[in-house]
Amino acid sequence: SIMSQFWSANKSVMRAYYATDARVYQILLGSLLALVLQSPSLRTKITRTGSRTCPFLGILGFFALIVFASNLTSISVPLRGGVAAIASILLIGSLELSQSSRIARVFSSSLLVHLGRLSYATYLWHWPVIVIMSRLVNIGPISTSVSAVLVSTAFAELSLYAVETPIRRSTQ
Repeated sequence: SIMSQFWSANKSVMRAYYATDARVYQILLGSLLALVLQSPSLRTKITRTGSRTCPFLGILGFFALIVFASNLTSISVPLRGGVAAIASILLIGSLELSQSSRIARVFSSSLLVHLGRLSYATYLWHWPVIVIMSRLVNIGPISTSVSAVLVSTAFAELSLYAVETPIRRSTQ
């Protein structure tokens, strides 16, 4: 999968980014983390040996995500995806294994939990919002990013209450 992504990137960056075979390693890493976290013996070993480093690794993963999942660095798409996947594993694993740490408490705040519930809907809305905004207004990339996040999240919130919740509560 990783080799497929590097090979694809030489031919088409779009394929390296969108093709399932080029990105399946990310799903497999997340699945492996879930299996490790579900194993009481592995979980105990990791917690015992890494109780002091887990919060640090979570913070490292968080900042690595910000840097490498954005355009703040000029690295290749495959390398960016690999680093983002590893950073995500560090962050999620740390949050799960050290639930009493400061970083876990921050990520457990009601606002961030709510934004997490909206995250997939925000993801679904973001591209149409960016396309429409780019045709309506001519603003820089940072303003576009911030506006897209705010508008997409607002639409996600609206669709949660106007569409998703009524469907979930429907008896038909």
